[in-house]
Amino acid sequence: MIKNEHEAEYAKTRREHPRIERKLADLVRNHGVRRAVNRGLWKVRIQAFMTAMAVNVKRMIRLLQMSSTKNVAEIAVRAELEWKRKASPKA
Repeated sequence: MIKNEHEAEYAKTRREHPRIERKLADLVRNHGVRRAVNRGLWKVRIQAFMTAMAVNVKRMIRLLQMSSTKNVAEIAVRAELEWKRKASPKA
């Protein structure tokens, strides 16, 4: 019984993982989170917070613009296709 509960929880985590990884990859690739600009834990935390806030605001604006003309399912599909286009190697 306990094994099945753990397997279900693990399966749920694995389903959510790719969405989180995409967001982290965007922060690292496009917003300089790989390296801190300043030294010191407090300054690094501020940089990470401000970067995450800026990315979230950009995402909210994009979703609001899209939701005014499209339904939610189309927004999700378009975002996924855009991510795949960006992630694919350029020939």
